[in-house]
Amino acid sequence: MVANQNSSKRIKVKTLGLIFLAALLFAGLGIIAVTSFLKRDASSISITWQGFQQSRSAKSQIITALWADLGYGGMIHHFKNYLLRHDEVYYNSAQSKLEAIKGLISQYQSLDSNMKENQALVSIEQTVGRYEIALSTIKTLIADGKTTREIDKIVVIDDAPAIEALITLKQIYSDQSDGTSPLIERNKQLSEMRHVLGFDGLIHHFKNYILRKRQADAEKTENDLLRLNQVIKNMKGLNLNNTELMAIDYIEKLMNEYNSALIKTKEMTLSNATISEIDQASQVNDIYALNALTTLEREITTQIEEEAVKMSNTLNRFENIILMVSVFLPFFGVVFIGGIFWILKVRVIDPIGQISELTMQLAQGDLSINIDKNLIADDEVGKMANALVVFKNNAIERKEVENRLLKILEITPQAIIAIDKNFNIQMFNKGATNIFGYLEQQIKGQPLDLLIPERFHNKHYEHITNYMNTKHPRQLYMGQRGEILGLKKMARNFQR
Repeated sequence: MVANQNSSKRIKVKTLGLIFLAALLFAGLGIIAVTSFLKRDASSISITWQGFQQSRSAKSQIITALWADLGYGGMIHHFKNYLLRHDEVYYNSAQSKLEAIKGLISQYQSLDSNMKENQALVSIEQTVGRYEIALSTIKTLIADGKTTREIDKIVVIDDAPAIEALITLKQIYSDQSDGTSPLIERNKQLSEMRHVLGFDGLIHHFKNYILRKRQADAEKTENDLLRLNQVIKNMKGLNLNNTELMAIDYIEKLMNEYNSALIKTKEMTLSNATISEIDQASQVNDIYALNALTTLEREITTQIEEEAVKMSNTLNRFENIILMVSVFLPFFGVVFIGGIFWILKVRVIDPIGQISELTMQLAQGDLSINIDKNLIADDEVGKMANALVVFKNNAIERKEVENRLLKILEITPQAIIAIDKNFNIQMFNKGATNIFGYLEQQIKGQPLDLLIPERFHNKHYEHITNYMNTKHPRQLYMGQRGEILGLKKMARNFQR
């Protein structure tokens, strides 16, 4: 009886074989499922980082910076203003931008560039050299008492080679991206906006119209305004956040101001007004639009950092899935799971764990991380590690640029105070400290009311509100209100 009972409890060899085969099949299906998940998420990371690599690569940054330093708010802007107004401030600004452009050209040349790129850089460099000579010539001719019109005829420069070269570099960058990433599309539109506003764009043609009174320059300016309007529409269609939309509104206001200035310039040209009279009547305050462009660039950088956090979360999912598999597979044999786990751990788990940790450190601002060269290989993990290297290098470059900007703001003698939408102080440079008596760490985060006598609070905010809501903000320049009463740290009123 006992023997019969033991016999009934045994599992047949055939059944064991079927169970083992079923277990192997189930394990195989599990491995296939995990592999599918890994490939899918690796593809997702590839798409996410494509936008980052294209929008923040070293070359794309230099191309964007060249358009900025050459055009609106850059060299050509200050060059034309110096020619029109004979103010040394514009001479110094133009000279500074020329040096910056030469530095950018040197940076680009230090990268791996093809013959077409090098030829374009030479053309830009030659044109910059001509502008440098022309700038010194203008200074000499002003000292000799020459008129603006006489000077302009002497220092005319053919911009066509540089314009063609810039377009060539821009096209090379565009060819490298397929436009599938929102970050790529935003960078393209922002680059186009820089182009339309600056060198061979709105500011260039408008200043030439004032100087030379040629109908062709007026028509080019009108065309630039139409192009700018289209770029603004394109940007608004990209699901922008509130900060970006506010920046676009400032640029749209600038477009309307230049449209009004163009109409005024046409009228005064027909009435034979002098160049100086026309320039004085058609001046536009560019500071808010320049700040808006900076805001748009900063927002793109912020979104890139957010994408880095998303990538880190995806990597964590990788690790969790693989760890689950490593717990489940032992049921099907120590040898089987041992081999699989060893491969996964050495080839995937450890590298992904390292990349995940490094990515989180980068997202938290730690740029001192060391990325193991062994992580970089010709596979999905290697591509993620390579993307991490690119992210780190570009983050360092961005940090250096921000540090240089902060240093410039710190040594600027003028008081510079930045506030957020709630009128709380976010930046307070040394110039402001010298005037108001507060250190930045004392005043940062405090309301702007602290620097304004109480009896002027309502009037001051009413002025800001009116400025934001007016259709013609150029009529409300804050610097044209005469003396402004402020409140120092010792609670004494003073006038600026």
